[in-house]
Amino acid sequence: MPEDDPDINAKNVHEIVYDTVPVTAIRNLLQLAAHTKNKLSLVSCPALILKSKVDHVVPPENSDFIFERISSVFKRIETLENSYHVASMDYDKQSIVDETLFFIKSIAASSSIISKI
Repeated sequence: MPEDDPDINAKNVHEIVYDTVPVTAIRNLLQLAAHTKNKLSLVSCPALILKSKVDHVVPPENSDFIFERISSVFKRIETLENSYHVASMDYDKQSIVDETLFFIKSIAASSSIISKI
């Protein structure tokens, strides 16, 4: 099936994409999503979820669904206000770096405190 244009808000940014997407790969991805949906509560590791406010590929509500169902003690969800689906190449790419670094440092600080108890 033909590949659409990349979902990027920023102008003059070009993602390298395939001309087509194999239908089998899409089917496998959908099967994996269905299988995983019922196992989200098994996720207990720290989790940072970054979602775009506007995403033409994956509804942002999917991130909320995941966040509510994982059992991680350390979890955080942030909304990227100015990017679309390919956020790492979009306007919020620096926010992704900053949020990720902050999250990792927070986990590291919490781990240090916990290990001293």
